[in-house]
Amino acid sequence: MPFDTAIPIINFAAFTADKEQDRRNIGSDLFNAFRTVGFCYIKNLPIPPALISQSFSLSRQFFSLPESSKLLAPHPDSGTHQRGYSAVGREKISLYPGAKTDTPVFECKESFDIGREGDSIQPNIWPPEDLVPGFRDGSMVLFKTMRAAAMMVMESLALGLGLEEGFFDDYHSSEQCCNQLRFLHYPDVPAERLSAGNVERIVEHTDKGTLTLLLQEDDGVAGLEVEINGEWTQVPVVPGAVLVNIGDLLQMWSNDALKSTRHRVPVPKQTVSGKWGTERYSIPYFVAVDRGKIVECLKTCHGTERPKKYEAVDAWDYIDSVMSKAYDEY
Repeated sequence: MPFDTAIPIINFAAFTADKEQDRRNIGSDLFNAFRTVGFCYIKNLPIPPALISQSFSLSRQFFSLPESSKLLAPHPDSGTHQRGYSAVGREKISLYPGAKTDTPVFECKESFDIGREGDSIQPNIWPPEDLVPGFRDGSMVLFKTMRAAAMMVMESLALGLGLEEGFFDDYHSSEQCCNQLRFLHYPDVPAERLSAGNVERIVEHTDKGTLTLLLQEDDGVAGLEVEINGEWTQVPVVPGAVLVNIGDLLQMWSNDALKSTRHRVPVPKQTVSGKWGTERYSIPYFVAVDRGKIVECLKTCHGTERPKKYEAVDAWDYIDSVMSKAYDEY
């Protein structure tokens, strides 16, 4: 049955087949989705439903802990070390370049960030195992599974861009992986907090890396909104699909052939027992280029009549400089 959404839905079932034309057709569909909307739903990525269910269960268990227990794995004060637990209101996406507002915004969310094990620059910060048994192992299974799915998307997109299928592999290696898995919890917002003004869950912004893969639950709670043709459009949960969008780095890499689209998570405008909105969980997986890699305009995205719009950039320096702002104070 067709699903009513302005965001394209792409079926990856044929991508693992040996038929080259099927793979190229999917790549073309993906390119067109990111060219026009910047977002798409992808069905039949190899992420087992049981793993997704288990991961949301682990997330709920962690965020249900007392604040003092969650702070046993504290996010460092600097935004350049995106690991561990960040308490409600601590991270400020509103301080990202291009997202800053005139007045302070209270962003009503809490998160737990996870990266590659063995990363000496951004080591993981774990809670004691007895607080949520299996949290560490389960999180790492999801991290590796999401990375494999993300690389399938990158291979497809390479074909859509007229590149070799494995073009992006050298920029997103498993050994130097800088990707970030995030458990997100949006708690209820007390009415008195909302009445004080300037409260959001996540302010409007663009992502900064290569890709974002988002796992959502079909829980009936309003969540993400995407700016399409100048209008904010609610993004429904499509059963069996992962929501995927590109970030600023890939827009620059493609010389603006692809679109990094603004999105936000507002507080739902309904009251429940004196609170605004209903708590919600989601799990984004942010794909980033390896440290030390230089990104410059793709060979298929510029020419005599289409000059390069961006200088070559050290990908990680670019992302790091933006993310560092999120833990500043107003």
